[in-house]
Amino acid sequence: MALSGGTRGFRERKHEHSLLRRAAAEEGFTLAELMVVVGIMIIFLIGVAGMLESGADSSTTQYVLARMEEDAGKVLDTMTRQIRVATTINSFSTNGTLIFSGDLDGSGNVQNMVFTVSDGRLMRGSDIGNLQEWVDGVESITFTYHRFNPVTKAMETITPGTAGWNTLVQRVDFAIRFSRQAGRINLVRDYGGSVTLRNNL
Repeated sequence: MALSGGTRGFRERKHEHSLLRRAAAEEGFTLAELMVVVGIMIIFLIGVAGMLESGADSSTTQYVLARMEEDAGKVLDTMTRQIRVATTINSFSTNGTLIFSGDLDGSGNVQNMVFTVSDGRLMRGSDIGNLQEWVDGVESITFTYHRFNPVTKAMETITPGTAGWNTLVQRVDFAIRFSRQAGRINLVRDYGGSVTLRNNL
């Protein structure tokens, strides 16, 4: 009977130990397992956030670029049309500022016009002292003046400031650099035009 009781006691203790291990296993994740799960979730969230940010940046870039193209088209069209009918180019014009006169709107009246860039804005107006902002996000504008040389039969560049230079101009080239921020990206685009003057200055 003593042997049988000892065997029973051993079995009971073994059964209790097995129950304890099973209960411990059913308590949940261990700390190491929790750390792994949290790490995976963090990596996943970082990936999702990166995708969302990349999508937002792409959308912003496309929007800013579309606006830039639209503004550039408007500027090129207006400047080309108005410079073409210039009857006088002011001698105070430079490579960064164009001052001229002509029938700019087809009304038969001669008007003055100035194009220049100041503080990141393309400015225009009837007088150098009375300019209005036309388009923002413009870094620079450069004008290059040309005349036809009958000897070489080629167009040659005229340097502003030389005697009578403004009366010789037959073609004006202009280059405009746009610079605009699109999220974390700075978009820079160059646009240009070349205008042969319709009138004989």
